[in-house]
Amino acid sequence: MMRAALPEGILESELFGHVKRAFTGAIRDKKGRFELAHGGTLFLDEVADLPMVVQAKLLRVLQEGRIHLPPLRERKDDIPLLLDHFLEKALEEGQETPGFSKEAFTIMKNYPWPGNIRELQSAIRFALVRSRGWVVKPHDLPIELKKWEDTRSPRGPSRKLDSESVRAALAQSGGNKAKAARLLGVGRATLYRFLGDYPDLS
Repeated sequence: MMRAALPEGILESELFGHVKRAFTGAIRDKKGRFELAHGGTLFLDEVADLPMVVQAKLLRVLQEGRIHLPPLRERKDDIPLLLDHFLEKALEEGQETPGFSKEAFTIMKNYPWPGNIRELQSAIRFALVRSRGWVVKPHDLPIELKKWEDTRSPRGPSRKLDSESVRAALAQSGGNKAKAARLLGVGRATLYRFLGDYPDLS
């Protein structure tokens, strides 16, 4: 039997388990109640009172019969829901905030989140503290997100690339991508992203 009164982090760990070093204090692998109840019955009380994040995971388990959760970068549609959830928690804890600007939200939604939901939650907490009760702007986000956004932004005048001009620039530069990017008037990151979409040009 599990009750919703447990703190969110402990509740997730109890239900779904965790692997060693998944978070601070996780000194060994731990099986969750779902795995331990295999072939038996798991009684869940007060499910409506569970945090929305946990409810979503429960629904996935019940629908799909498994608890593997794709990384957050593959679940972009979950990010606005998670953002609302963590903002609501911040308000409950007495932290006033009008929310995120459109620009900051766009960065949050597109960032690949290698640390998944925990990284998202930490980023939101950081941004709220830094914004001091004002609308969160891009400069309030953690440095990892700002650096990532900078690598996506083309240097110099905005210009769309096409296969023909990229092929010509690579030929002219002898295959040197940094020189080719300069010839094209874009940043190296922009050229690398384009080549990632068109690997036959590399």
